[in-house]
Amino acid sequence: MDLLSDILRVIPLHGTLYFRAELGSPFGLAVPRNEGAARFHIALEGECTLELGEGEGVRLRRGELALVPHGARHHLVDAPARSVVELEAALAASGWTGAGPFRYGGPGARTTLVCGHFAFPPGVLHPLLDALPRVLHFGADAGHDFRWLDDVMRYIGEEAGGDRAGREAVLSRLAEILFIHMLRAYVESCEEDSAENVLAAIADPQLGRALTLIHERPAQKWSLQALAQGAGMSRTLFAERFAACVQLTPMQYLTRWRIELAKAQLRQSERSVAEVADSVGYLSEAAFGRAFKRLVGVGPGGYRASWQRDGAGVRA
Repeated sequence: MDLLSDILRVIPLHGTLYFRAELGSPFGLAVPRNEGAARFHIALEGECTLELGEGEGVRLRRGELALVPHGARHHLVDAPARSVVELEAALAASGWTGAGPFRYGGPGARTTLVCGHFAFPPGVLHPLLDALPRVLHFGADAGHDFRWLDDVMRYIGEEAGGDRAGREAVLSRLAEILFIHMLRAYVESCEEDSAENVLAAIADPQLGRALTLIHERPAQKWSLQALAQGAGMSRTLFAERFAACVQLTPMQYLTRWRIELAKAQLRQSERSVAEVADSVGYLSEAAFGRAFKRLVGVGPGGYRASWQRDGAGVRA
């Protein structure tokens, strides 16, 4: 089973491109915090520094991409320690109307960026997003093979600079493809770097087998012993390694995945709560309701009603 695809099939993802930014040196922009979004910046021309504070940041050159997975406040500057202007103030000062490129900065060397974000609904129970670092940098100096990036960036750059019919839909899909490519590349880097997170667990031959069992048969009555046997490990070693990587016990992961699957069904189908409960391994609708409310904050019926009313703005 392709675990990453299975996770992304269940967790809603929406990619959005804000604008094409044409920036002249000197420039400094402060991008505000957004907890509900993973922001990204693609350098089509020139270079700049993305600063996260406390000396953390990356130099972004032509043909490279940076992702800020947790929506942290950051600066985009032409040179380190440059003074910055809040993005909203810069947009207003530039007269940008939402159409065409956003132009800002001085008369010096030009940097062209495509900027956007990937949005997830609040309350995602899977540890996938938590596993990502504060910033991810993709490009020639990042130590990985990203030949795919040139093609995706070329398409995004062409669409972001045009006004053809369907532009927003195309950009949204391209952004989502870009995010999946980045996650896949990071999973591969976890294999090489011996990282400890859920993405490393996906890449690990033994832990990956246990995760595959959970994802292939989520409704089965799994025990710690059965999952350990599936992984080819002792019960104690399996429990320790799983918790170290995933930051959840195997049973906690199983419960969270079942509830995430249930959330998807409640959003996308007309199945009754009892049918949903049965499909994810709960023999009792009452037990399912208790587990759902404990993790989501509302019961299954309330979640469905809230989603139908508010769509992606649902609180959990």
